[in-house]
Amino acid sequence: MVFVRLLPFLRLPRPWALAALLALAPAPAARAQTRALDSLRRVVARPMPPPPLDTARVLTLDELCWQLLDHDLPAARRHGEQGLALARRIGFRGGELVCLNDLAAVAMRQQDLSAAAGYYQALLRGLGSGRRSAELEAAAYTGLGNVALQGQQYVAAGRHFRQGLAQATARRDPEGIRLATINLTNLYGGQLSDHAPDSLVAQARTWARRLLALPAPGTAPAAADQGAAYAALAEAAAAQHRPDSAAYFNQRAVAAFRADGDAFNALAAELQLAR
Repeated sequence: MVFVRLLPFLRLPRPWALAALLALAPAPAARAQTRALDSLRRVVARPMPPPPLDTARVLTLDELCWQLLDHDLPAARRHGEQGLALARRIGFRGGELVCLNDLAAVAMRQQDLSAAAGYYQALLRGLGSGRRSAELEAAAYTGLGNVALQGQQYVAAGRHFRQGLAQATARRDPEGIRLATINLTNLYGGQLSDHAPDSLVAQARTWARRLLALPAPGTAPAAADQGAAYAALAEAAAAQHRPDSAAYFNQRAVAAFRADGDAFNALAAELQLAR
């Protein structure tokens, strides 16, 4: 089986200029991150500022939460919770929602699935309208689906991904539709085996072809989308004992993943070719 990675969480574009807030000078990547963390810590160590600067403090705490995601999960969660509490105290809904999204990412890394689900559900309850809410909604349904996948609850995962698709369709949100479709393609393609029922094979093939048919800025779907779709089609062909078709789609998947710079899934598809 090709393991095509789902997105466990999304980093959303920030509505503030953090670089301007911190006035960081350019530096090599590792040193720049250290300086950024130090600057963020200095900002939150200052006394609580008066409104409206207290909203900047929420965003700084949230940024610390995210920046520490790969380095110090307990500290990341602590800063995220501080930002969330402050956002709720001052009635800063936008800050509350981004803190919930990033805290869910931390909880997923900590394998605290019940907490991650709680953060995503709270995020959904707090959404309003507009483009920003559409992005957060897509992140929340993706997150809930992946929480279910972590617990091997495939039916629940499919339900969450379909909810995301329905909401994105209602909002006419192309990126949300794309995200839900790739998640459903990966969900069904990733479950296939030599003894998969025909109904599961049909689901994988249906969602893969829907993904390939989605409109894109260029003349073809993005390479990452193509890779996921062709990998699922390869699995569907293999499950129905059609080795020539499986090899063809695996070759297309390898090429797409390489074009996307995704060495992990390119190697997985190559291993399928050698099977």
